[in-house]
Amino acid sequence: MKSKTSLYNSALGKSLFKRFWPLWVIWFWALIFILPINLSTEIGNILKHGSFDAAFQINSALINYGIALVCFAAVICPLTVLLLFSFLYTSRSSGMIASLPIKRECVFTTFFLTGLVPLLLAELITVLVTVVMCGGSGFVDNGVLMKCLWMLVFSTVAFYGMAVFCAVLTGNIVVLPFAYSLLGVAPYLAYAGIGSTLQALLYGFSFHESELFRKLSPFIGLESLYAESDRIVENGIAYSRNLRVYNGDLLGWYCIAGIVLSVVALLLYRKRAMESAGDIVAVKVLKPVFKYCAALAGACIFAPFMYAMFYEGSFNGASAGIRTVVSLVIGGFIGYFAAQMLLDRSLRVFHGHWKGFIVFTLIILVLAVGCECDMFGFERYVPDAEEVESVTLYYSMDTEYKEPENIEKITELHRQIIDSKKNNELVTADIDYLGIGYTLKNGKTLTRSYTINRELNGESSPDLYAIESVINVPEAVNSRVALPEGLTADDIIDCMIYGYYVNSCGEQETQSFSLSPKQAAQFYESCILPDAADGHMARLWPVQGEEYNANRSTLRIEFRFDNLDRYESIRWKEFIIYMDAERCCQWITENTNLVLQSLGDVQKLTEPTPVPAPR
Repeated sequence: MKSKTSLYNSALGKSLFKRFWPLWVIWFWALIFILPINLSTEIGNILKHGSFDAAFQINSALINYGIALVCFAAVICPLTVLLLFSFLYTSRSSGMIASLPIKRECVFTTFFLTGLVPLLLAELITVLVTVVMCGGSGFVDNGVLMKCLWMLVFSTVAFYGMAVFCAVLTGNIVVLPFAYSLLGVAPYLAYAGIGSTLQALLYGFSFHESELFRKLSPFIGLESLYAESDRIVENGIAYSRNLRVYNGDLLGWYCIAGIVLSVVALLLYRKRAMESAGDIVAVKVLKPVFKYCAALAGACIFAPFMYAMFYEGSFNGASAGIRTVVSLVIGGFIGYFAAQMLLDRSLRVFHGHWKGFIVFTLIILVLAVGCECDMFGFERYVPDAEEVESVTLYYSMDTEYKEPENIEKITELHRQIIDSKKNNELVTADIDYLGIGYTLKNGKTLTRSYTINRELNGESSPDLYAIESVINVPEAVNSRVALPEGLTADDIIDCMIYGYYVNSCGEQETQSFSLSPKQAAQFYESCILPDAADGHMARLWPVQGEEYNANRSTLRIEFRFDNLDRYESIRWKEFIIYMDAERCCQWITENTNLVLQSLGDVQKLTEPTPVPAPR
């Protein structure tokens, strides 16, 4: 008779449960304390103090407890794996397990399920206890409670799978928590390291936060989990309804990733040599991968660090590029031979391992020098105006352009800035910043970011005049003067004109004047809008010379809006008053007691009176 193949050995499972049951008991009581006990206390406090929206507050607290437990799951899972799979890290224990008359698949699944199932059962029982303790209040929404359960289950499977994968990769118990922590942030660190390096090598490269890579890194992605709701207004009173977890779908994807990593861990365990206990990397075929990944990590960490600390403010252009390339090689050297020391468990690694490092260095040099010399055409590329749907200029205020003639002007400006690379890469204290973001008609996006040197041969840079000719076209001014989307002048609830002036003694004094909503709407529609149409409001001044000082007043005007039924929209709008904005200045003079002064007037009043030389 053929023997049956089993994926779980009950005797081994019972033995493991007898040894490690305190761990699951601790997890269970932690769940009980955080969820039902805290929630019942929260219900008591809310009912005691009274609230017109008690149900929402209670369920909001419940879902926030669930999010907190997700973070606790990220800690309990590796701890469980560390204890259960500790046999992998000593030769005696791994040899004993290997000598059992049990197939490797059965050993793996027995350890895997014995650790995971009690965690999940503790979570299920906790939810049931919550229903018993708090369900009678009539405020706890079972749908919200189920959201907490699936968040816990998905996160537990995800983090448990990650931890098991790391446990199988290494043969050293000290390495496991480091490997687990690194796996949770590796995609974002790789993106940040490579992006920071390219920023030092490529003129115009725009390194910015990537939401995608944050989400691909579970430990960073957890930061984006929070409770959100819809805002509903009834009879002038705002209510919050439809509780949900923002980015909650990430936990589902993390759960799938945890399952995939668990399967990969099983496949690796089947081929794992038990004599690898104690090794940093237990899977032989992955040792070279570990070494070159460490070299790349060393290069992409050391080079941006050196650039940020020593080069960015002191060197630029080719000078900074050469230093960055040297830093890449040094960082790669540190990472490569540090990994070799860990693999060999010896400091004597500088004999017989240079070939791999030389190949790695040549690849890094080709790529780095290629970027610095723009062999790939990145720096010179400007999309044709006909291919562009819209452009956003990031300068002082973000402004979007859609009119074809303005898009054409921006592409010309972009080419001029590329031609000014040599001047813009000079290190000076007087610099400006410009970002250009293209949205192409094929759906793709293109972003560039430049440091603009404000001077050339002692005069204002031509780039500043080119920027000024684009950022003050009617389309841009209309965009900046317009109120936030969905708001009109009738939504203004408060308006303040404020600033300062310098008295005859040369002392600076603050001043302000409040407008009624009716006055504010009138001021906006009859003064600001027509003055902006004439080109005298909502302007930007890249070249801040005598003309700027003569026109820039010391006053600002700020509008605030009633947006109770417009959740998360902008609540204010601010404008600078310019002296050549005739309607605005006339209205202020006739209707307020504010003193209108330009920056030029302020400078004259604050300049010290020259003392005549003694005869």
